[in-house]
Amino acid sequence: MLSPDFNEAPLQPEQQEPPSVRAVQVTTGVGKTRIAAEILGEGRKEAKSREDNRPLVYFVPTHRLGEDIVGLFAEHGLTARVWRGRDHPVPDNPDRRMCDDIDRVNLALKCGLPVAETCCKEGKAECPFYRTCAYQQQARSRSDVWILAHQSLFHENAAIDRPAGIVIDESFWQTGIVLSKWSVPIEAIRRSLIPPPGKEMQATDLQSLRDRLAEALGQQELGGVQRSYASTKLTVQQCSDAIKLEWTLMPKADLKPDADGEAIAKIKAKVPQV
Repeated sequence: MLSPDFNEAPLQPEQQEPPSVRAVQVTTGVGKTRIAAEILGEGRKEAKSREDNRPLVYFVPTHRLGEDIVGLFAEHGLTARVWRGRDHPVPDNPDRRMCDDIDRVNLALKCGLPVAETCCKEGKAECPFYRTCAYQQQARSRSDVWILAHQSLFHENAAIDRPAGIVIDESFWQTGIVLSKWSVPIEAIRRSLIPPPGKEMQATDLQSLRDRLAEALGQQELGGVQRSYASTKLTVQQCSDAIKLEWTLMPKADLKPDADGEAIAKIKAKVPQV
């Protein structure tokens, strides 16, 4: 899928109109990627003539496929690089990760915290590896085209801000489905909440919504959650409200990029081991 304005000057929000959508169903092996590289190459040349240096973003199923596509873009005068996540091995050093403190990153993810602010840099607080890690060196580099795995569609990436266009190669919807590796008993959902001081009213509202959810789940048969049961107890808006309340009552982990081992150990002690 190609953003229709990839080779045009960026519009202000009030000038933007809903994009037109076109779809063509074709079989594999007809050269879609090669055609896309050629079209993007021509569009990029025109954009550069207007001093529009925003990168294009190209999503693929795997990093390996991304490496193959780099050469296709080079044929049309575009520099292309594969973007790798923090947990991915460094290409020329597979024993090293892109992030040199991946344990801190995993802790932030468990706590539902933004990784960049809590692990990398926030104000004067800075990770000891910030200047040298492969991930930050990647973020500071430039490219006409960044090639990312489909999983990146569902995560924020502040390093690639306002791209000139987006292309999604191959089917991607499966990567948006997350299957949990742990479960919560229905009785745990019904269990009375112990709110932090000053959050008693929010806890009361959330407990009511939790009770509704537990009642709906109690009517389920084996298998996935059936909408016919859930919709009789909870509306879409109530589900959204419940999610916000859950995060409101969540204990806040004061994780900072320059936190020492003792501070991290205290945070880990508060995180449920599931």
